[in-house]
Amino acid sequence: MLKFDDLSEEAQVRLLDATAEELSDLYWCNRAWEAWQVGTMTQADFVSVGEDDDIVRGVTVALFNKAVGEVVALLAEKIGTAP
Repeated sequence: MLKFDDLSEEAQVRLLDATAEELSDLYWCNRAWEAWQVGTMTQADFVSVGEDDDIVRGVTVALFNKAVGEVVALLAEKIGTAP
């Protein structure tokens, strides 16, 4: 079955860029939530998910690999064969 790492570098970059763009409005808190209680958390404690290469790659790879598997299964059901 096709996996993300099987794609060309160009295809991987296109998917990573598309994921980063879609995630750019989400923010990740890089501190413990307890910081809210003591009043030390600031806006600087949040980073754009779309700007974190590790998160973007992890999300992209997981979704691509899962989606390809699901599409293959759905097509197999549609045409009546097992993957």
